[in-house]
Amino acid sequence: MKKWLWLIPVYLIALIAYMPAAVVHWLPMPAGIYVEQVSGTLWQGRIGYAVVNHTAFHNVSWSLAPSQLITGQLGFSVTVPSKNNPLAAQASGSASLSSIELTQLRATGELAPLMQLVNFNMPLKTEGQWRIALENYALNDLSGAKLCSALKGNASGSNIRVLVNHRWETLGDFPLNLG
Repeated sequence: MKKWLWLIPVYLIALIAYMPAAVVHWLPMPAGIYVEQVSGTLWQGRIGYAVVNHTAFHNVSWSLAPSQLITGQLGFSVTVPSKNNPLAAQASGSASLSSIELTQLRATGELAPLMQLVNFNMPLKTEGQWRIALENYALNDLSGAKLCSALKGNASGSNIRVLVNHRWETLGDFPLNLG
């Protein structure tokens, strides 16, 4: 009997390694988030359709790096393709129980869907494109007291326009260095 006990940890590791991504349907989702068409494994999967704050996303994929679990971190990468989505993004980083770090983030899109996604209401109708490129972002306090612990990157808004008295007024381009 004892010679078969080593199979229990092997079985548990295999169970976790091949766990289907569809287990996300068992988890409680935060308000405003809905997902369907989940495929793949927990470590590498795809969400065919997701809604976040009334904004729909298609074919969002992720990959988790369990090798970093030894250090107490979980490495990840997320891709939101530009086709059929209000924004395109590629991000990679790591997370632990007490921190989140992005080592790369590239995202672009239209301004109006972004403002809807983050639930930001402008007093005037606003249009334009935005782009963000982060080289480093860290949040070491997940209590919500701070928005970041480290930040390096740049962002820009281009062709920004506002609707004033039924007429579009061009505001121009706005490059920003983030730090």
